[in-house]
Amino acid sequence: MVNTKQHTTTLDNTFFVREFTQTIDQQIQAVQQLSTLKSTQLTQRPNTSSWNAIECLEHLNAYCRYYNNAIEKAIQKKSSIDNPPLPKSGWFGNKSVDMVTNKGKNIKTMGR
Repeated sequence: MVNTKQHTTTLDNTFFVREFTQTIDQQIQAVQQLSTLKSTQLTQRPNTSSWNAIECLEHLNAYCRYYNNAIEKAIQKKSSIDNPPLPKSGWFGNKSVDMVTNKGKNIKTMGR
């Protein structure tokens, strides 16, 4: 089990990458072992209320697709937060800037 509190406070991102990579490597090894089994073994249920190996893999793949998509969206959202678009000025804002930068040369002032 990962002690996320400890690693979050130290901001040790390499730990999370290393942990994730190790998990993926273990999953690849498990799938390689399963690929040596016959189809009848993969579809055999341990009991009537359990899933077979193929059903378990499809379930894990479905969740993997879901979480990969969610992670990608979170990364994109983070990127857009780090680089927000510049605000666009409207008519009033443009006029205000013109007045300050003296582009509004025909502006009447009080007392003149």
